[in-house]
Amino acid sequence: MEHLMSAKERRERQAEMRDVPTIPWLEFDHDEGHHPLTTIQEYPISRKWTREELRELEFGNLQHRSATEALAMIQSWMFFGLLESAFNTPFQTKSFLLPTTNGRRVVHTAYLRKWIDDYHANVNLSPPNHSLQRQAQQDRLVDSLKYAAF
Repeated sequence: MEHLMSAKERRERQAEMRDVPTIPWLEFDHDEGHHPLTTIQEYPISRKWTREELRELEFGNLQHRSATEALAMIQSWMFFGLLESAFNTPFQTKSFLLPTTNGRRVVHTAYLRKWIDDYHANVNLSPPNHSLQRQAQQDRLVDSLKYAAF
């Protein structure tokens, strides 16, 4: 949760942060191919999962997918799918992953703090002119968060 601290706070608390458990990236290829921005509901569909597979997944049935593959997709869906859906902006894994000493990669969210600060600065400097535009942005954020919570 590095995005909750400023760069200065991260530097000052570096020793503490080393003790925080890391979240391994399960290697879903979020960046593979060209994917149009979509809603959080459509994220797995746009990445070659079928609606039938998703229905079965709700009941714990993996069909021809492995548990590792399903968990990797869910991790990417609930992280990158949520961010892209909520903000209607593409994100790349390289902005959020750090290599570890053993060659694996872990999720690191410091970039999100910078992105959110830039987003707020831009929205405050040039807010949407039209109330329908503002409402659409708000609805997209709320719908994405509700779906992810579900």
